[in-house]
Amino acid sequence: MTKRFLPTAGEPGSADESPALVRRSFLLGCAACGVAACSGATATHTDDAGAGDDGGAGDDASTDGGDGGDGGASMCPSTAKDTGKMPSAFAAGKPVYLASAFAFVVRDAGGLYALTAVCTHQGCTCTASGNGFYCPCHGATFDLSGNVTLGPARLPLKHYALCITGNGTVAIDTKTTVAASTRYPF
Repeated sequence: MTKRFLPTAGEPGSADESPALVRRSFLLGCAACGVAACSGATATHTDDAGAGDDGGAGDDASTDGGDGGDGGASMCPSTAKDTGKMPSAFAAGKPVYLASAFAFVVRDAGGLYALTAVCTHQGCTCTASGNGFYCPCHGATFDLSGNVTLGPARLPLKHYALCITGNGTVAIDTKTTVAASTRYPF
């Protein structure tokens, strides 16, 4: 018979210690980012920024973290997908599809938000249709907030973080999911 070592409570690797260590490490990392941001280092994400309108469009422009020529540094991670549109270019209730992110940006009374265009049923790309989104593969429909209105999909569409680039345009951070209620006031 082989004896197995099991860590006791409070030891590294025990069931009651691992989640706390993971949580503690995450929070310490967040604190370090906050200190770096306050010290003038480039931050990687923000939830507020200014607005404007250039009427331009672009699908694959990447954010560069530069100063955008106006002295304001980009607050977007390098992986964020630039829409090429200023915040004011998004009309209420009119989803704008960004192919490079497989996502939509939508404005409602609360502000801007982004959600995936990938159907939660089998991964097909949804299209904007009427007052929501339609999956052409199996007929699932979602409202503008991404909630399922007709199956076979059972789960709502994921929501993504938004940020403002150094050029003042909106970008989608598909690496960061947010609550469906999250709205950005830009």
